[in-house]
Formats: sequence, C-alpha cells, structure tokens
Amino acid sequence: MASTATAQDFTSVNFDYIIVGGGTTGLVLAARYDTSLVIWIPAHRDKFTNVSLSEDPAVVVGVIEAGEWYPGVDGVSVPAFETLGNPGWNWAEFLKYMKKAETTMPLSPDVRPEYGISTAQSAQWHGGSGPIVKSYPTNFNALHIHITDALEELGVPKNPEPSNGVNVGSVTTFAAVDPRTATRSYSATAYYEPNVGRKNLVVLTGAFASRIIFRPGSSPLLATGVEFVHNDKPFTAVARKEVILCAGAFQSPQLLELSGIGNKEILNKHGIKVLLDLPGTRRLTLLTEDHEGVITIHEIDPKYETVDFLQDPEEAKLQQELYKAQKGYLSSALATILGFVPAKALASDSQVRKWKEMGENAMLAASPGLKKQLELQMKWLDDETSAEAELIPFPGFFLPCGLKPEPNTRYSSLLASTMHPLSRGSVHIASADPKQQPAIDPNYFANPVDLEMMLALIKFTLKLYQTSPLSDVVRKQVAPSPEQSATDEALVEYIKNNCNTVYHPLGSAAMLPQEDGGVVSPELKVYGTANLRVVRLFTILGAVMSD
Repeated sequence: MASTATAQDFTSVNFDYIIVGGGTTGLVLAARYDTSLVIWIPAHRDKFTNVSLSEDPAVVVGVIEAGEWYPGVDGVSVPAFETLGNPGWNWAEFLKYMKKAETTMPLSPDVRPEYGISTAQSAQWHGGSGPIVKSYPTNFNALHIHITDALEELGVPKNPEPSNGVNVGSVTTFAAVDPRTATRSYSATAYYEPNVGRKNLVVLTGAFASRIIFRPGSSPLLATGVEFVHNDKPFTAVARKEVILCAGAFQSPQLLELSGIGNKEILNKHGIKVLLDLPGTRRLTLLTEDHEGVITIHEIDPKYETVDFLQDPEEAKLQQELYKAQKGYLSSALATILGFVPAKALASDSQVRKWKEMGENAMLAASPGLKKQLELQMKWLDDETSAEAELIPFPGFFLPCGLKPEPNTRYSSLLASTMHPLSRGSVHIASADPKQQPAIDPNYFANPVDLEMMLALIKFTLKLYQTSPLSDVVRKQVAPSPEQSATDEALVEYIKNNCNTVYHPLGSAAMLPQEDGGVVSPELKVYGTANLRVVRLFTILGAVMSD
C-alpha cells in the first residue's frame, strides 16, 4: 500500500489487528508492528497535535503483530495493581518498560546543587536508548529554590532521585523535552514520525471509529472488524485476529457501549442491541483519582521573572525569536517542580485518623471490588512514602474562575491536587450517535473525605506562601482572596467553585477480576470476548502518584 490512501483503499485490505486509537498507546503499538500498518487520524485533525475532547470523537489504527505499553508511575501504588488481582503488573515490570522507552539526557554542569538533583542518574532507574527523550529543564525560574526551601520548612524535603519508586518530597522534575531541539518528545515524534515513510504505513485523515463488529452468534464474542466514518460515509475495516481499543478513558468505554457491550439498561435506552451485558460496565468506573485540582495565586515581587512578562508584545516577540535558536524562556519546561506530599505533612495525626474512620465507613456499603480499593487507600494514609497530594507550582498567572492578571504584575500560581480520592464517577454513552460525546460524571467530593483532604491541602498551600523564604517575595494573596479563605466554610466554597480535572482519568474499563467489577483481564482482554482488548493506562485502578 502507499503511504496515503483513500477510505476505499483502506477497506480493500484485511488486517490481522486493528488498533482503535492513535494517541500515546496506539502509536507505540503501531510502531512496533513489522508488517501491515495503518493509522487513522480523527476528523478535523491532520497532524498529531493536542486536541480537546470535543474535537476528537475517535482515532483508529489498523495493524498486524503485537506491541508493548509504556507508562510512567511510582513504586508505591503500582504494587496495588497486582494486589487487586492482576499478576505481573508490578513495579519491576513497569520500570523495565519505562527504561526501554526513554533516553535520559545528561545533566547540565550549570545546574546548581541547591536544586537537589541527583547527578548520578543511575542506569538502574533511567533508560539510555529509548525513543522518548527526557531531560531536566535548561532554564530555572528564580522562584524554584524559594519554593523547595519553603516546602522543606513544612516537612517536605528535596528528593534527589524520585525515579527509584519513592517520589515523596519536592522534585525537580524531568520533562519530555529534547533540549537539542527545544521540542516536545512524545508518541508522535518518537514512534509515528520515524516510521511515516514505511511502505506498510498508511494514513487516512478525517476518519473516526463508530462501532466494533462481532461475528453473529459467537460466544465468546469474536470481533471481526471496525466500522468507521469518512467524509460522512460509512466503511468497514476487517480484522482477522484482534481489535484493540486505545481510544482513551472516555471514548474506549463509549465504543464498547456503541458496540453492544455494557449496561443493558443504558443500551436498551438508546436502542442498541445488547451483545454482552458485562457486570463491570454497569458502572464503567471512572476514578476521580483523575486527580481533581484547585489553583491558588499570589502576587510576587516584580523583580522576579515569570511568564507574565509575555503579556508585553515586544517581549513575546523577542522570546519567539530566541526560541527559534533553542534559547530563551520558551525553550524549556516552565513548571520545574513537583511536590508530592504525604498525609502526615498535610494534617495532624488525629485528622488523619478521622479520614481513615470516614473511609472505613464508606467501605460498609461498597461493592467487593471497591472495598478492596478503599482498604489499600486507607493504608496509604499511614505510609510516609505514599503521596496523598501533588503540588505543581507555575511561574505566572494561571487563569481560574474568570480572574485576569493585572498589567505589569508578576504572579506565582500553584495547582494543588489530591492523589487518591475516594469518590467514584462514571462515563456512559449519551446517545447512539458516535459523534456525540459521552456523558461524563466525575462525581467529585461525593465522599466527604475528599473535600476534607482538599481543604487541608489548600490550607497547606496558603501556608507555604507564608513560609520563608517564599514569603519574602510575596506581595499579596490573590486567589483565593483573603475573604475567601477567612473561614473553612468560605474556603470550601472557593474549592467547590474552582475545582477542575488534572486530566488523569482512570478505571473507566477497569482491569480487575470479573467478580470484582472488572471489564478487562490482566491480559487486557474484555471479559466475554475472544479477541477484543482495551489498552491504555486508564484501565488501572488506584491512581498513580505521578504526572
């Protein structure tokens, strides 16, 4: 086949494997096949760039042969995958594949020891020959050390080697940026672009998947192909061996339901023939361990350089010119710190005990599978190597709730996120029309423990900016305003009005034993099917302490 094709050309070939989804996982899988391969890019997109959910109904990749999965996670919550009934999903295996995927760039000799970075970069923890390039920032904001030193004052020490599986502490973080080109390193550049000239790679733009086709009367269900739409016309691609869904945390379960797999009551409501009433899809659990987050903002001394200076058109133009030479403020990651905070640093022992009691009460009405998850989460509250919160400082004004920055003013923002919420949400089809986005209910703060933990976290964040040396550069508190943080009740209202996703949804097609509400097996095969898999990080349960 040629490197580009029409939809008619595409349907003239029978593939061994069809991968639905051309994102992080789909492109990795596709690049590792050594025979026929096809990438289908979703409608309204001709390049692999960031696209919002509303613009991306589905992505499809058709392939032959098997592939591997590359996540990046911590060594505390990862063992939970195996504990919950998934043999082989452990830290040692994850570390092996993370290292396989990455090339770690050497640390610049200009990096100051105060940043608390390990200069060793041991091959035990870091890969050296993979396609994804990771590097430390080449530019450090002057607030960096102020923030890490203030965190240390509050019991969150610098962690020089978070890649060893214990990432609690303040971390000078790697970024997936190639410093040689000052460009992002990700699945498109690392896996797709190097293979785009292959004769067995075919691209069809403007197509999206609408349904998985199964052999009539088969038991277990045998997937035989995928229906897709191109230029408003339906087509069918045939798979001889397997269909693999990599369409994300929201659209993979949507495609399952559109194809007749799911809660029979929901399928009947939308006129979809029920092929498999899978118990786990009655909830298609979406963990709000998606990491809900709340932003706080402080005005700082104007002598400190932040991205706010890019509001000046002349300065913005200068930085764009510098970037062309891989220099300047835009040539490196802007957020250089991640703070991973254990429960003991957020609250008193008595408060943590209260959270555990509230969590244990929630177990009484929980399903067997959810009870196992909550039991693990209660243990993590006592584990000093387990982060219950993440802090992401940003050197500039990060827009919340309609506020706007003042001209000629410098700001420091911080996104505070809880790592292991107890609340659970859901995602289901809203219509039988595949172009309509699914109905997503994150169900934030349904469990009162989550709101109490977020309240403690925002109080911790405000205290951080009142702690030297960071407090020395603060001019005033902007968001929440002093009035919005004067009482717990006012601060809770601010949290509810400003809480948002941190874009880490998990569990919407859960990898669990079927009796515990699982949708896929440890081999990522959908229960009740012979050859349908769901492959992406969102299948796991027990949110990872990572970013």
